[in-house]
Amino acid sequence: MTNRLPTARELRQQLDDIHDSLAKRIVPIHTENLIIINMWDRPCMHLVCRILPSERIIYINKQLRKEYPVLKKGEGWASLKDYGFIYDANKNKYIKKHKSKVKYSDGKIREWQGLTEFSYDEILNSSKYGD
Repeated sequence: MTNRLPTARELRQQLDDIHDSLAKRIVPIHTENLIIINMWDRPCMHLVCRILPSERIIYINKQLRKEYPVLKKGEGWASLKDYGFIYDANKNKYIKKHKSKVKYSDGKIREWQGLTEFSYDEILNSSKYGD
């Protein structure tokens, strides 16, 4: 029986799982580090990405992360804070409390679509097709 070393993708997945575990147990992720990566992704819970301490960007949603392991910020990216979200420590949820400051290229406000209150776990385990 030979021992096989894990692939880079397997190691990256293990590291992502550790980050998810820490995010749920220790410190909530600041709304500035949770983003919609570009103007083409629908601004909704299941498409929220996370900027890791290493500056790598991942979809929080497990299904999307497996399909798209490498992400880069694109034109029109914005944070949850930009969309008006705050973190409520009592509820352990991200809640939309303010108006969106995000704008389309024509100057119109880009509104959040879908759920306006959710936890990190709910993003992690949401359907890749949305809420």
